[in-house]
Amino acid sequence: MIDLTQKKRIAIYKPFGIGDSLFGLVISSLLKDKYPHCHITYIGTIYPKELLITHHSIDDYVVISDEQKITAENLKTLNYDVIVFAKSDREFMKIAKKAKIPIRIGFGDKIYTFLYCNYYSGFFKTKKVRHNSHRLLHDYLLYQCIDPKSKLSPNQIIEKITYHNNIPAPEFNLDKNKFKLIIHPGAQSAQFRNWTPEHYREFIKSLDKDQFQIILTGNANETGLCHIIKKDNSADIIDLSGKLNLTQLKQLINQCDGLIAASTGPLHLSALMGKHTLGIYPSNHKDGVSAWGAVGKNAIAISLDKVCHSPCNKAKSQCACITAIAINDVKNIIIGWADNTPIESPHPNYRLWVSAQDLC
Repeated sequence: MIDLTQKKRIAIYKPFGIGDSLFGLVISSLLKDKYPHCHITYIGTIYPKELLITHHSIDDYVVISDEQKITAENLKTLNYDVIVFAKSDREFMKIAKKAKIPIRIGFGDKIYTFLYCNYYSGFFKTKKVRHNSHRLLHDYLLYQCIDPKSKLSPNQIIEKITYHNNIPAPEFNLDKNKFKLIIHPGAQSAQFRNWTPEHYREFIKSLDKDQFQIILTGNANETGLCHIIKKDNSADIIDLSGKLNLTQLKQLINQCDGLIAASTGPLHLSALMGKHTLGIYPSNHKDGVSAWGAVGKNAIAISLDKVCHSPCNKAKSQCACITAIAINDVKNIIIGWADNTPIESPHPNYRLWVSAQDLC
């Protein structure tokens, strides 16, 4: 066990996109819970900063990029007592050692970790967890370097990292009498492992417009996609694609009842805010639910109950196991949310992941 009682300043290094960065909150949340007076800095890319800096476990955020590099001299002035490498990075580990940060923690499955870190997870355990387990457990492995006696279940971990929803919100002209469903149809990280625009359009048409209000979201590059989806659609649709920054998106999610998306950042954010969240996933481990499923008390995911070998990324074609997920079966799940009825697997051909225990 590493005693951090006298260690005041802790840095977590994880320069990734939204989803992976949110999983990094496992470390900060558990550290803040155990050492409430410590100061925790997240070192990452600019994109998820807006979201992470508002989390209760993060005190500061340092941006790094090709243009904003940190030298050993810069790092030394920040006076960190501890740095946790939630991303293995030979060069930054080398910088941290040169800056003489006293405690440096990393994954034990890289040879250079042993050169530049003085604490690390076990080699064989790391290999097993990182190859077979959900991303949520990868970062928990690093926390267990600090507290080996910690034996939290996935659901207990999720409870620690869930966002507190006490955030001010602007008005989005939402209908208080309808179930407000966000559809985030774009997913850069899952471009060919997603429903087609036609799937989303027909899905929206299938819903009762007197019961559901649809809110389309996406970045500026996804406005054309949202336009295709809402074209010739008589449903109650608000198109906010290209109009929200991440803070506003978080505020919108807080005001809505549910969200549907492929594996993308807003899906993970919605799940960690405790909202009804449905992820549409391919049926393989590398890109699928068992590695990347959204985690949250009301998050579920759907995928075909078979192993998919479709080379969708290389062929740049739509993944067959995604397009095979029927609109009507997803519709029944959403109606279950609105009617507050138990969610059951819609068809024997599907696997419905309904809790973190399923994932992890």
